[in-house]
Amino acid sequence: MMPIENLTNLKWGNHQVQTDNFRSHEDFIGYITEKLDFNCLNPIKQWNLDDQKNFSKTFQPFLGEILKLFCKYLPFDDPVLNSLDFLSLRGETEAIENNFLTFNRYFNVIPKEDEGNLIDELVQLTSPESYNYREDDIYKLWERVHKDGYQYASKIALTALSLPTSSAIVEQKFSIMKIIKSKLRNQLSTRALQSLLLIDQEFKEKRSYQL
Repeated sequence: MMPIENLTNLKWGNHQVQTDNFRSHEDFIGYITEKLDFNCLNPIKQWNLDDQKNFSKTFQPFLGEILKLFCKYLPFDDPVLNSLDFLSLRGETEAIENNFLTFNRYFNVIPKEDEGNLIDELVQLTSPESYNYREDDIYKLWERVHKDGYQYASKIALTALSLPTSSAIVEQKFSIMKIIKSKLRNQLSTRALQSLLLIDQEFKEKRSYQL
């Protein structure tokens, strides 16, 4: 498979690039009509040879440019995202340390002068004696690490865990806020609204409450 950095640098309009990477027009049309089950593609098989060649010659570079933009703008090879492997505390100690440092130097969670203390904590956390920290539940793992006094490692990890993977959660909270602060309750103070949102977050999975 071609490395992503090579895909982003390809010039799909170049004849040699097309020769090396594109299918023949017969293979291309046969492939898309077989793999993409769209009725609108079936008439392509009935086109004359020149029309099929023109379609293939136009459409394959177009797909190449779309792929190029995907590789450029989506974080397939983002060093910060790749560094998030450290959250599981699994793997070689040196790799975990490097991933922690990569993340920290991007977000500046702890001062650079404290990175030595961070390394000391990671050596302890990844030692065989600390194997009890290897849990499937990442949130519980770092809560335990934090309670046990590993302040530098836990601060970075909890920062990483707070990053939203998408905007969906934020959008959900705005929807809930609109439900709580409706036209009939438009005089709710900011503090009361925040409190109600926190209650919703904390107890939404629970069916009973002990007061």
